[in-house]
Amino acid sequence: MPILDQLDKPIAVQDRRFHTLAPAEGFARALELVLRQYEEEGQPNYRHSLSWKQDPLDPSIIHLRGPQEELALLVKYLDQIDKPLIERTRQFFNNTPDTLIPAAIERLVAKKAENGFPGYKPTITWKREEFNPSVIIIKGPPEELDLLFPILENLDRPLVVSSRVISYGTAEEVIPLARERLKQHFVDIGRPQYEPVTTYRVDPLNGNLVMTGPQEEITALATVLSEIDVPRSQTTNITLQEFPLGVAQPADLISAASEYLARRVALEGKRETNRM
Repeated sequence: MPILDQLDKPIAVQDRRFHTLAPAEGFARALELVLRQYEEEGQPNYRHSLSWKQDPLDPSIIHLRGPQEELALLVKYLDQIDKPLIERTRQFFNNTPDTLIPAAIERLVAKKAENGFPGYKPTITWKREEFNPSVIIIKGPPEELDLLFPILENLDRPLVVSSRVISYGTAEEVIPLARERLKQHFVDIGRPQYEPVTTYRVDPLNGNLVMTGPQEEITALATVLSEIDVPRSQTTNITLQEFPLGVAQPADLISAASEYLARRVALEGKRETNRM
């Protein structure tokens, strides 16, 4: 009986709808993977009994036919290469989708290659929303969109505007140092390759420093500017004067002068208190 089961396997039928591939292409690619698996398992010349045909009333539905074991493998690979598509929307802030989406897809392909899928071909498409062109509809398998959207968030982050009063010095003086310190901030937190994108300008009406950039950078700049915008150290003037020495020793003269100065300061303080 086992020999007969191998020679004359029970046939099963399963219906499937294709999403991203034409049925002929999808079936051929999945079948190639099925035969490759049999070859890796020691059956290089395996003869399959799989077939398919379109539903006469609904051509998007395909009737798959074959032995249960082969059919199960075929469907497994079809699910990997022909996944259901979903739509997600997104607005773009700094660049156009014509530039950013291809760049993000390129990074997605590189990421798949790093994870063991060289030559991966994504099926992502996009278009503008008909009644709101600023909104982009991105369509693709959930797995691909889950990878794509974080990449887009990194490439096209929402920008915020922040204005700050510079109390000590001018905004023009602060800008070069703020730019340098912000870059160093990301080096210090372990992101030396990060290049800040914040722009700076001086408000012509009040001289405030106006910064436009991602929230993460603006938050870091708040700390940076609090360290930069501080009172400048005061210059102390030292006057040297020579005195001819009489009987007293230099150390005695210095001590007496210090005591006199202290009494003078204390006296000035009492006078000021009496005035109040």
